[in-house]
Order: sequence, then structure tokens, then C-alpha cells
Amino acid sequence: MRLFIPDIVDFFQFMDESSYQYAVLRRFLDFSADWPKIPEKAEFDVLVEDRALPVLKKKYGAYKKKQGVEFDFYTPEGTTVGGEMGVLYFPPRLSRKILDHRYKWNGLFYVPDAQSHLLSLLYHVCYRKTESSGIHMDDPTLSNGSRYLAEIEWLKSQLGLNLDDTLFAYHGYLRAHECNATYETLVAYVQKQFAKDVKSMFMAQLFREFSGEMNMFVIRGISVKTGLHTNLINMLREHFKTILVKDIPLAARLVESGKMRGGKWRRGGRPRIVVLVFDPHPQEATEEDRKIQAYVFNSRQFVKREFRTWFRTTTKCKPSANPLHSTDNEAEAVGHFPLFFSAHEQEDIFLRLKELRSISS
Repeated sequence: MRLFIPDIVDFFQFMDESSYQYAVLRRFLDFSADWPKIPEKAEFDVLVEDRALPVLKKKYGAYKKKQGVEFDFYTPEGTTVGGEMGVLYFPPRLSRKILDHRYKWNGLFYVPDAQSHLLSLLYHVCYRKTESSGIHMDDPTLSNGSRYLAEIEWLKSQLGLNLDDTLFAYHGYLRAHECNATYETLVAYVQKQFAKDVKSMFMAQLFREFSGEMNMFVIRGISVKTGLHTNLINMLREHFKTILVKDIPLAARLVESGKMRGGKWRRGGRPRIVVLVFDPHPQEATEEDRKIQAYVFNSRQFVKREFRTWFRTTTKCKPSANPLHSTDNEAEAVGHFPLFFSAHEQEDIFLRLKELRSISS
């Protein structure tokens, strides 16, 4: 929940007098340097207990952007209000650590202790910002330009911690403390990235930690025109577990398919049918294949090459005629979900996926 606070000193006094638990999450070194004067365009990210939100909205909800400092409030239990994109802002375990181990910073406002602060900052960098944070996926020498690094290094020094400055190292530290992002949260963040045309290799790699691989194929117009779409669907069923087969409505074909990555629709027509599949036993793509398609991790995805050869041989179509298209990996597949599936359909898909994973594991 976003509010604009006209007097930040008065706000923190009010919070203390009201006995609401809260903690300023980041950048409090900057905020307190010239207190109460704070950097221009400063934003406070604050974790507060859930019961405080309605009180804060009533007290400060009438103020507009130019009337105060921006505060974004998050809560331990909120998913819509108090959360982010329909998921919890932090895992419950991490939220509890932050509020249970907070302390007053220079007598001004409450902040997380060093370990809770580090965990919350690494979570923010790893899963919300990913590569845009300036922290490299696996090479610490390429992380030196990150604006987050000074705060992270200060916290590591407070804790006497030796931790490489890479996204994978941060993720490993979070996982060791049971504070890593859930599958549901990863899906929400990937879909947000997709909407902004951001493609994260790090996030794509995280989905590989779950057993098997889900992926999306779309059957294109030329397949329906030639009457061979059913054959292609059956061929996919021979190679993968089918999660769902859905005809794509006309509006989605014309509008949403234009947002699908990698689709060159002139060669085979726009997508007509979406087929979601699950591979319980993906096989590592070869180095040669990865040079061509770096984001394809499962070599069994390349069975579509055989399908295309079969289609061209059967129909005598031009070599450029492409009967089907697929996403590269599970992260890219779920990024595409809002194009073709309602929220309710997505819930059903993830339930089915969970069942398939439980069977295959």
C-alpha cells in the first residue's frame, strides 16, 4: 500500500506511540545522514504488522504525491494489500525475523537487525531485481557496479560473513536460511518481467530446481488449415505429459500472440491452439544447441524439429512453413500465461503441475 506522509518525524512518533511493529527495510543509512532532511525522491519501504494498514490509510490516505514523502507499506500476511502482485512480500519466516529482531536506528526509527536486514536485501536483489540489480549471476568480478553492493558489503562486515557477490550465492544463502522465494512468488515475478519485456537467465535457471519441466507449444494457423493440427497434438502427447490443450480465441490470436517472444508469424500463421506439456525427465541440452538457443535447457524440446520435417514432407509445404512454436523453458512458459489463460485457468494449471511433479519425484 502506497501512502504519502507529509511529516516523517511525526509519522514515526505516531507509530511508536501506537505500538505498531514496523521496520524500515532499506537505505536507512542514507535516510538518517541529514535527518530529518532526506535525499530527493527518497522512498521508504516499510514492513508493518497487518493491523496497522487500515489505521495508516485512514490517517494519511488523503495526501497526494506532492504533499509528502512516498512510503510503500508491506505486511507479513497480506497478498493484495500489503503484498506484491498477489503474493506475500516476504516469506512468513523472514517477515517474522524482521519484526521480532528489529531495533531503533540512531534513536530515529526501527530497522531490521543485521542478519534480517541482509536476508531481506538479498531477497529483494535476487528475486525482484535479478540481473537489473547489477549483481552478476555467477561472476562476482562483474558485480562491482551494483548500487546495492555497498549496503550488502556493510552488512556482511557486521556479520563477519564471507559470501560471494553473485545472484546464485545470494540465493544459496537465502535457501540455507529457509527464506528463498516460493514457486508461486517466482511465477509472479517472472510474469511481471515478461510484461516489461525482461528476460532473466537467472530466473530461468531457478525454475530448474523443481522436478521436471513444464513448457508451452502453440500450434500455428497452417497446421489447422492443412488439417494436421490433431496429428501434431498427438505427437506431442507421445513425447510429453499433457497438462492442457486450448483453442486460442480470435482476439488473443490477433492481439496477444504479438507479445509472444520468438514468434515469426508470417511463416506458418499465428497461434491457433496452445498445448501445455510436462516432461518428467528433461535431458540436458548439448553445448552445440545452447550456442544457438541459450535459454533452452531440455534437449527434448528440439523434437519440434522432427515435427517440422514431418509436416513439410507430408504437406509438401515450403521449407519456411512452420507448423508449431514453443517457449524455451518453464520460466518463459509461465511468463506467457497471462496472454492465453485467465487467473482461474492458471490456478488449475498449477494444481495439475503440482500433481505431475509429485508423481514424477
